[in-house]
Amino acid sequence: TYLSGDLIEVSGAGTRMFFNPNRAAFRAGGVSGTQWDNANIGEYSTAMGNGTTASLAYATAMGKGTTASGHASTAMGNNTSASGSTSTAMGYNTTASGFFSTAMGYFTSAPSGYEVAIGRYNTSYTPLNTNGIWNAADRLFVVGNGTSGVALSNALTIYKNGKMNINDAYDMPTADGSAGQVMTTDGAGVLSFQTPATAAAAWELTGNAGTVNGSNFIGTTDAQGFDIRTDNAIRMRIDNDGNIGIGTTSISAKVEIASDNTNNYSLWLEHDDDDAAIGPVVILKRTKPSVVAASGDYLSRIGFYGEDDAGNSTRQYGFIDAQIDDPSAASLGGRLNFGVLHQGATSTALRILGDGTSTGSVVVNDSGDDIDFRVEGVGITNLILADASAGNVGIGTNAPSTKLQVLSDDANQSSAVDVLSIDHSYNGGNGANGIGARIRLRAEGDGGSMHNIGFITGALSNASSTATSREAYMAFDTYDDGYRHERLRVYGAEEAGIARISWTYNTASTIGAGTTLGALEFYGQDQAAAGVGASITAHAPSAWGGGTNDYPTELQFHTTPDGTGTGLSQRMVIDEDGNVGIGNTTPGYKLDVTGDINVTGDYRINGVAQSFTDAQDLSLAGNTLTLTNDVTTVDLSAYLDNTDTQDLSLSGNILTLTNDATTVDLSPLVDELDFSGGGTGTMYATSTGDNIVIGNTSPTFSEYGLVNGTSNAKTISLQAATAHADESPCMLELQGTSSTDGDEIGMINFVQTSTSGIHYNIARISAHREDANPTYSSLRFYTRKLAVITEAMRIDEDANVGIGTPSPDVKLDVVGAVKTSRLGTYGTYLSTQVQGIWSLSESYTIDELNDDFGTQYGMGYAYNLNGGSPFASEHQIVFTNNGTVNAAIGLGGSGYFGGDVKIGTTTGSEKVTIRGTGSTSATDAFLVENSAGTDIFNIRDDGRVAIGTAPSNSYNFTNYAPSASTADYNLRNYFLRNNAETGTMYGLYNYTYRGSIAVSGVVYGVYSPAYNYVGTGATYGVRGYATGTSTGGKNGIYGSTAGSGTRYAGYFSGDVYCTGAYMPSDESLKRNISDYDNALDQLSSIEVKEYEYKHEGDMSKMDLPKGRQVGIMAQNIENVFPQLTKDSEFDLNDDPENDDPNREENIFKFKAVNYTGLVPVLVKAIQ
Repeated sequence: TYLSGDLIEVSGAGTRMFFNPNRAAFRAGGVSGTQWDNANIGEYSTAMGNGTTASLAYATAMGKGTTASGHASTAMGNNTSASGSTSTAMGYNTTASGFFSTAMGYFTSAPSGYEVAIGRYNTSYTPLNTNGIWNAADRLFVVGNGTSGVALSNALTIYKNGKMNINDAYDMPTADGSAGQVMTTDGAGVLSFQTPATAAAAWELTGNAGTVNGSNFIGTTDAQGFDIRTDNAIRMRIDNDGNIGIGTTSISAKVEIASDNTNNYSLWLEHDDDDAAIGPVVILKRTKPSVVAASGDYLSRIGFYGEDDAGNSTRQYGFIDAQIDDPSAASLGGRLNFGVLHQGATSTALRILGDGTSTGSVVVNDSGDDIDFRVEGVGITNLILADASAGNVGIGTNAPSTKLQVLSDDANQSSAVDVLSIDHSYNGGNGANGIGARIRLRAEGDGGSMHNIGFITGALSNASSTATSREAYMAFDTYDDGYRHERLRVYGAEEAGIARISWTYNTASTIGAGTTLGALEFYGQDQAAAGVGASITAHAPSAWGGGTNDYPTELQFHTTPDGTGTGLSQRMVIDEDGNVGIGNTTPGYKLDVTGDINVTGDYRINGVAQSFTDAQDLSLAGNTLTLTNDVTTVDLSAYLDNTDTQDLSLSGNILTLTNDATTVDLSPLVDELDFSGGGTGTMYATSTGDNIVIGNTSPTFSEYGLVNGTSNAKTISLQAATAHADESPCMLELQGTSSTDGDEIGMINFVQTSTSGIHYNIARISAHREDANPTYSSLRFYTRKLAVITEAMRIDEDANVGIGTPSPDVKLDVVGAVKTSRLGTYGTYLSTQVQGIWSLSESYTIDELNDDFGTQYGMGYAYNLNGGSPFASEHQIVFTNNGTVNAAIGLGGSGYFGGDVKIGTTTGSEKVTIRGTGSTSATDAFLVENSAGTDIFNIRDDGRVAIGTAPSNSYNFTNYAPSASTADYNLRNYFLRNNAETGTMYGLYNYTYRGSIAVSGVVYGVYSPAYNYVGTGATYGVRGYATGTSTGGKNGIYGSTAGSGTRYAGYFSGDVYCTGAYMPSDESLKRNISDYDNALDQLSSIEVKEYEYKHEGDMSKMDLPKGRQVGIMAQNIENVFPQLTKDSEFDLNDDPENDDPNREENIFKFKAVNYTGLVPVLVKAIQ
């Protein structure tokens, strides 16, 4: 029973239904806390639903989160509060705090006694009394029409004293006015009753009511017009005929509008409508009540009139009129004509035809007058001009001289410009090979119909989108025998341009013997004559198509002789076998000439000059030897022995010294140098006829088998009769005459004869005059590889020897690699200056020469250099400059450089400069390996660097420490500055930039994952530490953001622990500061929820808290405090470095809440 028995001991959260007899109270539903504990149960109270509280006697709370804390109060709905005695709160987030007050609707409040608030978001205020005391200045009834918690307003407010306010702007009078008074406003929100002025039976300025059409009107009842004035001037007149004049009183039309120079517009039509498809509409309509409409009927006309120089103001200078073209209801078509005054008469300059049954058209100069059609462009007077009198059309010119003339007038003086473009675009997708554009030429034949003359075609033979692969051609076609034939094609094959003259078939033709495939004619014309002077013609000597690639063709060359009148004659032919015929049409050889051949210079076979002789004999006159069939003579006196008197005698072709038994048979030398062999004497041929012997009467086999070690080798053997101590015993003299630098004086040529009889020049030695000085000379040595003979070595006038270079400047100048078993002075040391390559013995010590290298220049080998080398007691290669060691390479692997080192380049001022080839990304510009061949330090050509491993294509810099490493730091930057230098110091500065034209993707300034799979030690992805005795701030980690998009200076996926947190709140940082109200009202609209975070699938990567949580939904708080929410996103991709453009599909977007921002609101609510 009431106030007896035990209290219900169940407390806390739970779902239950019970009747508490001790309190005579009833509960049903569920709570999340202490709402239904004994301390919160009022006597005779009722609470039902979820989280409801009825804490005082006779209170009733129903719904969700409602609180009835006033005596006999009632709270119903969602999150409503009735705290005033006998108050009622209903709806959503409503508050009835005044005694006997009622709040209903959405976010309404009734803070004063007896007040009723309905609607939504009514304004808040502090009443003079909240209890049951009646105060006339407090509100009695209010209707809210606000839009949010920060945009509160009232549609209607009634105060206890009877005053009424509308829309927070207009105060209604509290008493009625007198009879006949009307309510007026002073324009400042104050309404009052006022007595209107006495009005006659007239139209009121504010309008009349109770009027009857036909009875009440504005106007006249006699034969007078009606004027409307402003500023006492007539602005509009309606005359007694019903004509309307605006700006004029002399009306000549139903509506006439006249304007002066005070306004540029006579008529302005404006249509105010959100529908973009509808604008101002002017309708000109003509009806024929008793006549059927016909084609050509005029519907309406707009005329443009003005004065002439004689003052006549009715001159029509132009018009626009409309006509019926097709009145049929099934098809309907109209005409729109634009006319101008031309040569004193109006002419239809432009007509637009909308034919009801066929295609419409636009006709220019429909009247047939001399009216040109011209289109102008920006800064171009004559973009298009159609000359009506001449019938010509010009583009870019005002005086076209042909049916179509295109003129490009620009500032380009020295190159061609695009004047006319003919394009072909495929409307079904992308073009393919063969697509192009064509120009057709036609003319009228004798039958009156048009006939094709030819075509000019441009097409893509390779329609690739890659510019370097695209190819095209131009083709020229003509019509013959009723068929179209391609005659000329010009096309490209990569860099080469090709022109093709074509023979194409028709339905009745094939290429047979004698068919002319094409011709290139050379035509000339002057004032006296015209004709073809020469031609090159391609013919088929036999039919085509007998087998694979069977296209027999020959080229014929024709010229016209002078003065014979015979016309073209064939002079040369290249037949299908490659034979060339000159003077005949059927060559049987590679070169077949009918007629004389004149050769100026050598006639060579396989590079060998040929000589042509006839049966020549010798004659002797005194000591002068003469070829009888030649003018050649040789005085032999200088070659005779002057110690005695020797004369020559000639018997036949046998030359004999009269005082000597020596005779020489010169017959073989005379008749084509044919040695028969077996002779004896000072010069003779051997028995085989293959060798010539001079000065040796008994040669051995080896003496004339000098070439290739065979007895039939061609040789010349020279042997002196006696020994000479002071000069060469034998001499071969080659004489020449020259006066020019570089002229060849004499040459020894080496010729190789193949088994097929072909002679090849394989090597030669030649002497040349140098510097235009007869006492300066050089020897040049030539060798052959394949078909090229190249100078291999030269000995110049200074006795310098050049190998691989024609201009040696030292005794031995070699361009190219040199291989030698020993070079230099080995085992000795020269105290004088040594240049070039030198060597010191192993037993030599530098101390013996006062610890220096003397004056050596160049590269040398040394050992046991105790004082002057970087590597004592080690074999080494030393580079010296006047005795100074600039570099050394120890043969044990050591190295030393005293100056700048450049690899792959000759430029740069750095101590070490390395330039790679830049050929591929996999090319190493610099590589250091350990003894096992593992990369220790590697720099690639494209700039990628790796330490401890090979460079990766994914990273510009890779620093890898193997699992066996004992180092504490994989990368440690140590930056110490202890000088007067100022400025910012960066221990590590990372700069990452993705340009505006790059592919989108994630950008990390620093990406630092850390993994620890053993022990209990802590693991830090990033650890910041700042200390020092300076007075400036210390920030272990500093983060900031800028730009667009979601921005966080720090983003943490997981819990964040800190020993203190501060936010900027100094008054000097703020502006627009004002008091904050309605904290409790706004907080009352926020729903606190219990929930659990999702951890399934990719959501687990967000590392959200586990277990039951208490918090606020961002979408809920956004309605009240939008500034405390923020749109955020989380990258759910497995690889955070993945730059796949589709990775955006796996970016989870969500809203976040700034819980710290709620603290000031809570403080205000508590206050």
